[in-house]
Amino acid sequence: MKELESNNNKASVGERSEPGPGNPVMANLRGIADRAEMDRLETEELRRVTEQFLGETGPERRFTTADIRRMHREWLGGIYPWAGEYRQAPMNRERVRFASPAQIPGLMQELEDMVLQRYMPCAGSPEQVATALAIVHAELVLIHPFPDGNIRVAQLLGTLMGKQAGMPPLDFSITSGENWENYLDALWAGIGRDYEPITGIFREIVRRSSTLTKE
Repeated sequence: MKELESNNNKASVGERSEPGPGNPVMANLRGIADRAEMDRLETEELRRVTEQFLGETGPERRFTTADIRRMHREWLGGIYPWAGEYRQAPMNRERVRFASPAQIPGLMQELEDMVLQRYMPCAGSPEQVATALAIVHAELVLIHPFPDGNIRVAQLLGTLMGKQAGMPPLDFSITSGENWENYLDALWAGIGRDYEPITGIFREIVRRSSTLTKE
């Protein structure tokens, strides 16, 4: 999954790159310098940790920011030394300046107190589920607490919430490819607490997932 951070922005996080041709790879514990190889490894590890957390998630579980950090650490801990740790450098993208490092702990606590506790456990009508998924996803991604992997961790959290609502692993394909810019626009709207655009995207995700369940 394409991350909000471009390669240039990754460099601004303060993580040096491994030497190698083409797209730089963030310094890692494996010494991997090939972008395609790193993408494969991250995908394999994400698949593994998704199965792990699906097995742990019951219908009444309320996720916390500590759980989110653990997801990130379990996923990337064998690859990057900073896995599970909040980023320590500013990060910007085009129209958006993400939360400054000093703000991240407080904003993550607000996320837990005001968003996670409100929308978990995830249950209800398709509209209620789509709304919960959308707001949790947008708020977490807009904080952008980690140096990398923020969208994918938010998707993992959404998949676990979807399980609570009786859905199979969610299909996030409509947030990538030709739909990528539309997804970004929907996220940016959340900065002003306008969640309707991102909720519209999650309505479609829920609809597709519900169709899969019936099949």
